[in-house]
Amino acid sequence: MLRLHNALANGIEERVREEQDADLAEATDRYDLEFRMRKQDRLSGGSYWSNGNNR
Repeated sequence: MLRLHNALANGIEERVREEQDADLAEATDRYDLEFRMRKQDRLSGGSYWSNGNNR
């Protein structure tokens, strides 16, 4: 049962990541890309500056 749950969870996470990547790939320029990245960051509850990605 646990294996099934983990497989489903991993599949969902992968799908979300693919959708996010596809959204970023549609950016028309650098500013649009940064806007989309910030939007995704806000929706995920994370913060670009607090999670160490600014290095």
